[in-house]
Amino acid sequence: MSGVVKSAQLAAEVGVTPQRLARWLRAQRDAGHPLLAGIVARSPFCFTREEADRLAAEFEAAVEEGHVSDSAVQRRAEEVIRSLLSKRLGRGT
Repeated sequence: MSGVVKSAQLAAEVGVTPQRLARWLRAQRDAGHPLLAGIVARSPFCFTREEADRLAAEFEAAVEEGHVSDSAVQRRAEEVIRSLLSKRLGRGT
C-alpha cells in the first residue's frame, strides 16, 4: 500500500496525538465531509497523499480558529475547580 497515509502518520505530521486527530476526523466524517463520508465507523482512516495534505490543512485551520477542542484544558479546569471548591467547603488543603 505505497502512497497511503494512515491517520497516525498524519497526526505526527500536524503535531498532535493520533487520538486527537481521530476525534476530529470522526466529527468531520459524521458531519458529511466529502473525503470522509464514505469511511465506515471503526474502519481505519487511510488517505492518498493529496487527501492527507488537504485534511492536514483543514485541521490546522480549525486549530487556528479554535474549533478543535483539547480535553487537556478541560481536565485542568476541572482540577482547579475541584481544588477551590474543596478549600471553600473546608475539605481540602
